[in-house]
Amino acid sequence: ESLAKSNSNPQGIGQRGVPQGVTYKAIAKYKFLEGPLGGFTAGINYEKVDGLRAGDGEDSFRLPGFDTYGLFFSYRQEHWRIHATIENAGDAEYVRESVSTEFMRPGPQRRYRVKFSYYF
Repeated sequence: ESLAKSNSNPQGIGQRGVPQGVTYKAIAKYKFLEGPLGGFTAGINYEKVDGLRAGDGEDSFRLPGFDTYGLFFSYRQEHWRIHATIENAGDAEYVRESVSTEFMRPGPQRRYRVKFSYYF
């Protein structure tokens, strides 16, 4: 009850895009320091937007919450590093934000990225 009130204006209208529930992000990674996998890192990140969100400034419609996760991997040696990510690995379909029922911005689809770095 108090959380819902804090996300509304004095007239009880929800603020556009502010969820009525809990929102959090988490990341976990593991880095191998020695052995045959020394220099290899793997991890996962997770985002949860819980509860309904006002879709416009008048709070005339609501957007649902969503969950997404991504994966990342990297391998580093003395002078170089390769890093790969998979964003929205579960390919969740969701609305990230909106200003009206006609203009809604979807969350990104699954996306792959690879980056190579050389250090000197």
